[in-house]
Amino acid sequence: MHMVTIAPIEGATREIRLGVQRGTVTLRSSDGLQVAGWDAVTGSLLTLRQDEPLAVSKLFDSTILLQTPTGEKGLFNVHLELRVDEPERLDIGVLVAHVHLDCDADRDGAVGLNEEGKANWIWGENGRGAMVLVDNDRDVTSETLDEREPIVVRPLGVDALPPGVSLRLSTAPEAALNMSLLRWRGDTYEKVIGRLPGEAPQQLVTAATVHPSGETLYLAAHAYPGPYFEGLVIFNLELVQEVGAAERVIAADRVMLRVAPWIMTPNTQPAVKIYTTRVAHGKNNNAEFLAGLKAAVEAEKLTLEIIEAGDHRDDRWIQDEIEIGYSQTHRGTIPVVFDSPRDRGLDSYPEAKMLGADFGHFVVGGGVPGSLDSFGNLEVSPPVTVGGKNYPLGRVIVGGRRDNDLAHDSRQMMAEVRQFLYSQRVQFPFELYTDWLAVAHVDEIVCFVPDEAAPKGFRCLLASPAKTKAVLLDLHHGGHGDAILFEGKTRDGADAQCTVTEMLDDAPFWKANEHYQTVMDENRVILERELGLVSADFVQIPVAFRSAARPDGSLRRTLAYFPDMVNHLVVGTTSIVPKPYGPVVDGECAFEKAFKSALPGRRVVFIDDWYSYHEMSGEVHCGTNALRRPFSASKWWSVKPEGGYDIKELKF
Repeated sequence: MHMVTIAPIEGATREIRLGVQRGTVTLRSSDGLQVAGWDAVTGSLLTLRQDEPLAVSKLFDSTILLQTPTGEKGLFNVHLELRVDEPERLDIGVLVAHVHLDCDADRDGAVGLNEEGKANWIWGENGRGAMVLVDNDRDVTSETLDEREPIVVRPLGVDALPPGVSLRLSTAPEAALNMSLLRWRGDTYEKVIGRLPGEAPQQLVTAATVHPSGETLYLAAHAYPGPYFEGLVIFNLELVQEVGAAERVIAADRVMLRVAPWIMTPNTQPAVKIYTTRVAHGKNNNAEFLAGLKAAVEAEKLTLEIIEAGDHRDDRWIQDEIEIGYSQTHRGTIPVVFDSPRDRGLDSYPEAKMLGADFGHFVVGGGVPGSLDSFGNLEVSPPVTVGGKNYPLGRVIVGGRRDNDLAHDSRQMMAEVRQFLYSQRVQFPFELYTDWLAVAHVDEIVCFVPDEAAPKGFRCLLASPAKTKAVLLDLHHGGHGDAILFEGKTRDGADAQCTVTEMLDDAPFWKANEHYQTVMDENRVILERELGLVSADFVQIPVAFRSAARPDGSLRRTLAYFPDMVNHLVVGTTSIVPKPYGPVVDGECAFEKAFKSALPGRRVVFIDDWYSYHEMSGEVHCGTNALRRPFSASKWWSVKPEGGYDIKELKF
């Protein structure tokens, strides 16, 4: 039997070439379908009548037409007899039906019938293409957001297909590795295609037979776009007939979906919840830090989540362990925590305590983690426009080595994490030079704060040794050279206290910091280029770095000399800043005054972190983390990102 399909529309037709040029064709039966052909001479329609032979030469191009008079769905059998030298039976199975596979291509929350653009993916406000959230939360009730996206196989109108004919659904192996297509069995889901989390690669399924009566299946994505998976999932639905050892595709349809990316939230987004740890014992306990942080956060009417010792195992660096972002489609938004590859004492906390209903969690691994793979080295700018290119969700910023620095001892974030960040597309990353720092995190030198008075709605704070020296020189020239810095503090076990004059007289210290300032000037140029910033967008914050000279005069990687005020927690219009313990003049710390004067519209709270964080190579930002509200107006699919492209036509 030769199988064909006809659309279930009144008067719809299908052409079939007979494959011979002479002899006769006789209609023996048609199950109610009309069988005809075009007159080879006049072009008029010739109707084949049952049991009346018709010369093949009378048919244009030796072709007959099968027509459904009503469009009624079903399976029909047409029996013809061809006679050239000997009679030959020709059986044609005619399926009057559409082979339709559907998804929510118009992004309205419902799967419509044969929606336009279902096999396309187009960026923009009026774009087309279905989306699916990664299913990486832990749902326990039906009241939560369902990340699974429906895929509908439309019914063919028959209960069974002829022998040797099947309806097959398939996808590519690279897509199947990162998702599961599921069938609901009344009380549980079963896998149809793909691979369930935890399954071995050998259990991968790329194709399955589906029933002609139709069904709704559910796509669960298990991975974000990455270096080996672009995030596009294509399903092909084929009506297939076995032909000997081969097969023939009778009819087909396809849909395309894109996995929603993971998105970071900048400091300009409102905070919802703050995280930190409690370190109760030892000289480096954070009791004073916690008291200051708690008061500042409560004043903002926010929740402060304090992670106790059993959950952090002496690891206080919550900023380095996690980055809290989100993922979103037209169906909803879910916060998602990116668990860094550093895997220290806090490693189990995000999975054990944060992963839950409508709160996702994922990791990216593959390399050997170093300092730059901690997420103090992962930041994001506010939304910007650069040379006419719009970044409505901002741009990801990481720290690393200088461009073209391939020295063996140069450092950058592991390739797997960088590849992941670039693969999200919608917050296209760039790198600053931080390898000159011992810890080498971008949050040591750059911070963004919201500022309604600023031209772009935010300011970019930069660590500035030059600003530190300028503040000290102003004090010295004003007769305050004896003012004391770091009173009562120790640095590496030695007395840290000094006067303004003594600090200014430390020539090796300032020679090193002049170099560090040139490095910061390099980074400023990068920020200007990559974010479209100008002079008015920057604020220079007093920060100085330790002089760490080798015997040959070259500089080792360095740390902040006093608490780094750039490295602070931004909560709306409030900055929670490490107390710098600078020179006090007229009852006010000169470094604190410089910070507040540079940002007059902000409420600034200084809290102690000298021993609890600063002396351990970190600051306030390193010891805290924030869950922030996702962007509400900016949707990732509304603007084509850098490197993005439209799939406007994808033929089967």
